[in-house]
Amino acid sequence: MNNRLTDLSDIVSRFGASFTSSSATLPSRAELEQCLKHFGKVLGKHPLLEDLRAAISEERLVLSSHHAESMSELLDIVRNELATNAAKRREFDYEPNHIPVKERLSNFFFAFALLGYGGLGLKIDDLYIPGKRSSGVHLHGAPVWVMFAAICCAAIVLLATIVDHYDRRDNERHYQATAAWFRNAGWGLFAGAFVLDLYLKFSR
Repeated sequence: MNNRLTDLSDIVSRFGASFTSSSATLPSRAELEQCLKHFGKVLGKHPLLEDLRAAISEERLVLSSHHAESMSELLDIVRNELATNAAKRREFDYEPNHIPVKERLSNFFFAFALLGYGGLGLKIDDLYIPGKRSSGVHLHGAPVWVMFAAICCAAIVLLATIVDHYDRRDNERHYQATAAWFRNAGWGLFAGAFVLDLYLKFSR
């Protein structure tokens, strides 16, 4: 049994025990909602599941041993389903990526700041690239377009992280592959812009 199913089984056991033992405590609303959320991944719209959701969503939480029996029955159905259905087991085990709000906001603003800066440089045909140990480089003409393409790649990498957070499907590997491709393309275009700039300067 995986860790998640073990945790849910513990909640269901405590739920049932709360009606038979004076020393047992009823699980919190959040714990019960967690059970129903994960049961729903496996069962979809099951009648018992819908009844429990309705009961737990009430403003005043009033539950009975009947609800505990329903929860236990759902757990048995889920356990059997996971034992025989590999696809359901993968979906049950899957936990979507969570990107902190601060990182999402930072990526969002930095991506659009880059695009705004690159777009301005494109418009005036003068894109300044600061240097660590030099005064930097001003790009003009074709190198500006190449550098803007590199900036677009960087923005896509930043925004892909945000989209990944909101995509609840099990496809992080696609976002990782996309980010890696645009990251490599961006660095290639970044270097290419300087190479093209040097070529144009020395070929005159």
